[in-house]
Amino acid sequence: MYNLFNKLRKEEDGQSLVMVALLFVVLLSFSALVVDVGMLYVAKAELQNAADAGALAGASVPLANTITEAEEYVRNNGVDDDVPGTTITVEPNVVVNTVPVTTTGNAYSQSELDEMKGDLITELGKESDETLIEMANENAVTSGLSTNNQKKYTADQINAIGTKSDLEVIDLAKSEGIYSQIENYVKKNGNGANVKFQNKNDRDAAVLKVQSELEKIVLSSSTIIINKTLLIETIASKIIADIENEVLEVYEKQTSYGRVRVAVETKVTYTFARFLGLTESSVSAYAVAERGSWDGAALPFINLDGTAENSVKGQTLSAWNKVGPGDKERISNDDLLVSSDNTNIKVNYEDGSLTFKKGKVMSKIATALDNMLVVGKTVYLYSLKESEMSNYEKKGPKELKNGDLIPLSDIVLLECKVTEWDGKIVSLEFEDSYYYDSVSKSFLSKTSSSPSASPKLVE
Repeated sequence: MYNLFNKLRKEEDGQSLVMVALLFVVLLSFSALVVDVGMLYVAKAELQNAADAGALAGASVPLANTITEAEEYVRNNGVDDDVPGTTITVEPNVVVNTVPVTTTGNAYSQSELDEMKGDLITELGKESDETLIEMANENAVTSGLSTNNQKKYTADQINAIGTKSDLEVIDLAKSEGIYSQIENYVKKNGNGANVKFQNKNDRDAAVLKVQSELEKIVLSSSTIIINKTLLIETIASKIIADIENEVLEVYEKQTSYGRVRVAVETKVTYTFARFLGLTESSVSAYAVAERGSWDGAALPFINLDGTAENSVKGQTLSAWNKVGPGDKERISNDDLLVSSDNTNIKVNYEDGSLTFKKGKVMSKIATALDNMLVVGKTVYLYSLKESEMSNYEKKGPKELKNGDLIPLSDIVLLECKVTEWDGKIVSLEFEDSYYYDSVSKSFLSKTSSSPSASPKLVE
């Protein structure tokens, strides 16, 4: 008997089979967890997509239609709330009130101003003398210029006055409208009155007076450049001085906005995890979309010379074209507010006008502008009404100078989609136009609708 038990104790055949069987159960359990957890992640992703679509759809329609529209888009993305355990919850108007915060600082640093001036000097150096003289006049610059007058009488003609007879001197004074200045020297009584001077001294005095006045008579005058380098430097300095003290306001929060919140929940039934006694688990997702109300966000440009409100849907427009040396279609920084995250630019129109800015430098708003000018995105562009464009042209009755105010009665707001932005000119596709209503102090279309913006996901 002892030998039998000893033999059994030493027998090891079949032990590996038992260990493999036990490990197989463990591996199978982990595989079940991996498969079913993967199913949970897939279900979560599908629910999130559905919630995102529902929130954006709900935020793009009027408040009264929000719930219906949101639920429809959630269902169209594969969520069936007829299945027990599956729910769709829509909060149509989650109102968030915040305090607007703005900070103000100089629009340009000294290094930026120096760089601008250098670029401007280079650009002005390529312009014609005629253009430079025009810019000098616009900016009240006289340095480097001289006036060239074409006089009616030459020096020889003026000197020859002394050899003329009394009557010739008197008649010349009458023809040039200066007789009243020598009338006291002319003999008034007796024969020959008004045809000769009273005496030699009076004649000499009258001749000198006539010569002096004739020297002042100018047929035409023209401005010429006598020092081009000085002129360009002075013009550039004047333009930079005009923008040196410009400020730029940065805002951090909007005042108030409505949001749509969509929550979706469903139950996922386990398959392999049932071996571990697990049957099902709840999966949920939510999304919050902000309504696309227009808050003044617009490009910092103003269309001065293209088509505007009479464009047809889909017509191509362009903005930020050159209108002069160092001068593009631009709204002044004084009317701009830039978001702190550099995603948005608002144009302040609450005072009933827009301020025109000479120059082309975008400086601190360049990043925000790039973020706005995304192909396919809806943007707004201020433009002169087509009926007003000729009035604002150079030499027109309303010719624009730096800092001039353009009343909103002359302005139309264009809704466009971005088709191209190369950093120099933006190409746009026309969608609609809006006119300023002085009663409501807002822009309205011909059908009295307000401009809108695309809704965006915020959570």
